[in-house]
Amino acid sequence: MQLMWSKLLLVVPWALGLIPAQRNAPAPRVVRLRAAAVVETPAKELLATLTAPEPAARTERLKDLIERTEATFEPRAFEEQNIKGSWRLRYQLDAKAATRSQKALAGFPADSDFINDESGRRVFRNVARLSSERVYVVADVAYEVGDLLPNRLVSDISAAGLYVHVGRRWNWKPLRIPLPIKGKGWLDVTYLDDSMRVTRGNRGGLFVHVRPELCP
Repeated sequence: MQLMWSKLLLVVPWALGLIPAQRNAPAPRVVRLRAAAVVETPAKELLATLTAPEPAARTERLKDLIERTEATFEPRAFEEQNIKGSWRLRYQLDAKAATRSQKALAGFPADSDFINDESGRRVFRNVARLSSERVYVVADVAYEVGDLLPNRLVSDISAAGLYVHVGRRWNWKPLRIPLPIKGKGWLDVTYLDDSMRVTRGNRGGLFVHVRPELCP
């Protein structure tokens, strides 16, 4: 009986927390949670590549990145007002069926602005700068949004000309030489956000434009 009471006198204070824990007891395990890694979308990766100081090489990896970016876009979500404004060409891949004029101007710095021209028509104005700002080609392409495909722009080249700036010190207007560039076709918007757009033409061309303020 005395032995049983002795054990109780030892157990009860420990159960009530009156006896301190052993100094050599293992410390409680602390579980640290790692922050989830930021997943970069194909569009963000493509934009970063095309706006880098060094121009992007025409590699298969870049083509794959463009295609993965296009796969994230829902054509029915296209809204014309989102494509308005100024754009700068950062990548172009011509198909064999491309026109001679398109092939001839490939590689020159170029802009493509969606605007209303002087007559109020909706156009995208393509400007290829052949020699800084002194010599450039301007082609206005009138367009209408397609009925069957909401992201298809049915297009028609309405005017084209070669502009040469002479007599700037006397505020002369640039000399305009009309060019016999005509053609009808379509342009599919295969990706569009606030910063970048991807389009494909009816002759198989692939074009990626970004907003000018993002370019180096």
